Amino acid sequence: MAYYDLEGTASPAGNTGPSASVSEDWTFETTDDVVGPVAVKNGIVYAGSKSDHVYAVHADTGTELWNYSTDGSDSRPGPTVQNGVVYTADDNDIVALDALDGDELWSFTGATGYTRSSPAVKHGHVYVGNDDGNLYGIWANNGTKDWDYDIGDRVRSSPI
Repeated sequence: MAYYDLEGTASPAGNTGPSASVSEDWTFETTDDVVGPVAVKNGIVYAGSKSDHVYAVHADTGTELWNYSTDGSDSRPGPTVQNGVVYTADDNDIVALDALDGDELWSFTGATGYTRSSPAVKHGHVYVGNDDGNLYGIWANNGTKDWDYDIGDRVRSSPI
């Protein structure tokens, strides 16, 4: 998600930004663009890309910790990280990955359109919109659909 928390704040309370000049410490090369927001949790940067991968990169060094292949599918929406799990989308699937090693925990394949929104996670559910016109409530522990709601048009913004 593009926010600090599900309440939509941009940064932690009291965070006023850098007080000194800013310089580049490292760069990380992917084979294609990172077009969605990145997530940073516990010193790890998580990013999806048009290169058909989700990456985990050490925030201090820029060293790749793992990457997950989406098997030819873009992973453009920004990932969400909560309770040691990375939730992200690749084309129309929603995927849960172990935040430490990138192993797939589950994959939800019930949507029929392209997923452009970053997942939101709250109260044991993953919430995500899809181009098939539905907002989905997926159980975060196992990836099964709890419910869906037909919005009537493509859902391209992140539910927060």
